[in-house]
Amino acid sequence: MLKQKMSEKFDKEQEQVVESLMEKKEKKMEADAAFTAWKQHKSHLMKMEKKKRAWVMQKKREEEEKQIARDREALIVYRMWLESKNPVKHDTFSPVKAKPPWTPPGKCEEFYFSLECIIKQICFKNVYHKIIYRVVPKG
Repeated sequence: MLKQKMSEKFDKEQEQVVESLMEKKEKKMEADAAFTAWKQHKSHLMKMEKKKRAWVMQKKREEEEKQIARDREALIVYRMWLESKNPVKHDTFSPVKAKPPWTPPGKCEEFYFSLECIIKQICFKNVYHKIIYRVVPKG
């Protein structure tokens, strides 16, 4: 009987050891599964964030390209307007005749009008002085 009790006690202890090992294995498997799921979720979030950043950068690049193209077109139109203007016919400065069809990006119309007046005055003075110096001998 004593041997039987000892063997039952030993069997119970062995069962408890096996159960605790099984519980540890189950807990470890659950923890590994949870960690794997978290890792996959995190990598998915990182991929989505990377895609979002790439999309935002692409949109910024497209906006910059649109603005550059718009500025180029505006500059071409402005240069065509300047070329089509004949400064010989318009000796007097007239804001109505000299007004550009629109203002180039980032520029002020008044600045261009005043700059144009200054350029005309300088050019007129240079031409006037050249004429005087050619007609009147120095001395």
